[in-house]
Amino acid sequence: MGSGGTEGAGGKNVKVKVQNNPRPDDGSGGQDNTDAAWVTKFEQYAKMRQMNAREVFRNRQIESDAMYKFSMVFPLTKTVLTTDRLLVGTRTFNIRGVDNVNEQNRVLVITAEEGVTD
Repeated sequence: MGSGGTEGAGGKNVKVKVQNNPRPDDGSGGQDNTDAAWVTKFEQYAKMRQMNAREVFRNRQIESDAMYKFSMVFPLTKTVLTTDRLLVGTRTFNIRGVDNVNEQNRVLVITAEEGVTD
């Protein structure tokens, strides 16, 4: 299924878990992170493509940053937010952007960075 552009959901090659972290209110207007646990919202197949990779010197050590795009059929009954994360097997991806391609509710493209969850 294509969108008429270069971002289609065809050729799905990975099973993705979309997860959120429902952090309870701490009673002071903040969030209580003591019992925070990631919960799977839904699973779906997607096309995964690496966009770029780089190494940067941060906190006195070299860290690798890799950005990926995940294209999937638009999930009509679920939402994907930039506060969610993706899991592919044991790999974790922090969501940086969510695009409903052409606002057609047909293809969803998620831009995500691999690494430790924020």
